[in-house]
Amino acid sequence: MSKTWIYASDGRVFEKNTPEHLEYLRERQSSPMIARDEPDFVSPIDGKLVSGKVQLREHNLRHDVVNWRDLKGLPVGVPKTKPDPEAIRAAIVDAAKRKGYL
Repeated sequence: MSKTWIYASDGRVFEKNTPEHLEYLRERQSSPMIARDEPDFVSPIDGKLVSGKVQLREHNLRHDVVNWRDLKGLPVGVPKTKPDPEAIRAAIVDAAKRKGYL
């Protein structure tokens, strides 16, 4: 039978349902988390008002974009290699074909 380990945010590690884990659960103050909705904004792409998470998700899918927060953790800076113009052209043509423009 496999064991399940609990990694607490303070760095402690517990095996699930051991006395140490149950004590940790008792000492924690838990409450429901309420996540706020996204603020309304006017899209710079099409000029329409986007309200809430659902409309933001649909907007991103429709325009094939991502939120800047989703880029967290990616490397920042200019690539050290020179871009290949043929690869860029092929990527643009491929994207145009996927969207049905070609």
